[in-house]
Amino acid sequence: MIQLPKLRLSSGEMIVPFRPSHAEKIELKGRDLYHEGIVPGYRAYVARTAEAGLSWTGIYNEKIVVCFGVRRVWPGVGEAWLLPSPSISDHALSVVRASRMIFADIFKTEAFSRVHISVDSANDSAFKFAKALGFEVEGIMRQFGPDGSNYYMMARIK
Repeated sequence: MIQLPKLRLSSGEMIVPFRPSHAEKIELKGRDLYHEGIVPGYRAYVARTAEAGLSWTGIYNEKIVVCFGVRRVWPGVGEAWLLPSPSISDHALSVVRASRMIFADIFKTEAFSRVHISVDSANDSAFKFAKALGFEVEGIMRQFGPDGSNYYMMARIK
């Protein structure tokens, strides 16, 4: 279980352990909002598969900005996930800073040798966010999205 590091965040910002109710309360943006419309039970799936101790929520003035975490695929391998709200761009620096620290701790304390993430190839901000966290493109997953869109498979290796 990852202990949240001491983070220097702006006033009103905080990172807390993820709760399933956070997935229901977050206002989604962009592709996540679209996916919710075409994938039955999208939020419930995220809440059900979020792993305690490896999932967090970013909050600003009591409003959920982002939910994110890592699911274990099998020993040593994890899959990163993220649910952004429309206000995530207003808190991008804090989210990146906190995520970098958390991912560094994941590789130190949780015995992960690999964490991967699938990123919609049309989502430039998600791609830049993954790159900022040290993820590198391994390939393109053609027709991977629920609507047949292409995704990048990106990974961070210990």
